[in-house]
Amino acid sequence: MAKENAVKIESIVDEILRHGPNRVVISARGEATTPGRAQQLHIDSDVIFIRKDGWSLGAPQALAAVAEALWADEWFWILRRNAQRAWDHEAKPYVKGGGR
Repeated sequence: MAKENAVKIESIVDEILRHGPNRVVISARGEATTPGRAQQLHIDSDVIFIRKDGWSLGAPQALAAVAEALWADEWFWILRRNAQRAWDHEAKPYVKGGGR
């Protein structure tokens, strides 16, 4: 089962790294849009929260707490940009408060 979950998250991460998260938070009110529209608004994700069902929500660091709060009990994994602004290629298990 653990190997099955590892394969599933690897597949989800690959998809996110290719196409971006399902939605990106763009305001302190929790409004979210597509990754393409977020780019047009010059909003980049620094953190991406991933639910167990594979749905993902990105946010710039300044809005990470807002994104995290939207489904705080449902996040399962988290992806972050590293110091060089590249994505870590391994999702980490989500720990409440870990998006800040």
